[in-house]
Amino acid sequence: MRRLLIISILFLLLVLAMVTVLPKFLPALYFPPISAPQATMEPTNPPLPTPTLEATSIPDLTPTPTPEPEPTATPTVEPTGVSEVLPFAAQGEAQYGRGAEFHPETGCDWMGVHGRVYGADGLPINGITVHVVGNVNGALVDISGLTGEAEDLYGLGAYELTLSTRAEPGIFWIVLEDASGVEVSERLMFTMMGNCVQTLAIINFHQQSLLIEPYDLPMMGN
Repeated sequence: MRRLLIISILFLLLVLAMVTVLPKFLPALYFPPISAPQATMEPTNPPLPTPTLEATSIPDLTPTPTPEPEPTATPTVEPTGVSEVLPFAAQGEAQYGRGAEFHPETGCDWMGVHGRVYGADGLPINGITVHVVGNVNGALVDISGLTGEAEDLYGLGAYELTLSTRAEPGIFWIVLEDASGVEVSERLMFTMMGNCVQTLAIINFHQQSLLIEPYDLPMMGN
């Protein structure tokens, strides 16, 4: 027991001596830290050059004026001369009556136009072409006749043209022509109502070189 106590005291003294003496030798045993070299990061690719914007020329957007076309001269149409007859004109608008008065066998199954052509002296003229074009219930009408051909029904200088074999609505234009087909009157429009009361149109013409009293035909039965 005494021996163990002595050993413990000696151990404590040894530890005390080491604590007192060891700090004097520590500076000699201290090694300064080695500073590691800092790595420098080099760019892997060279920097791209900054693009330089060069001024480009702006196109001129001012419209180029289009030259106006030079006016062309309008051709002058010379009227066709009429050697044998003078121009004619209709004596007013068309009048209407019953065709059955002259064609009793047809009843309501006929439609036409008739009249006379008077010269500058007031007398009927034969041989003048009367031309009618039009449309009857969708069908084209294009007929011609001569004055004087219907004298047995209407008297001297009379003409008659059949427009349809039935009383049907229609619209027509009538004109006088000379022997060569040149129109010698203004075109006159007339219409048919398509009933049995008005199946005959009456249109007279006269020469315009002399003012004469109109020769009206007596109206037929209503």
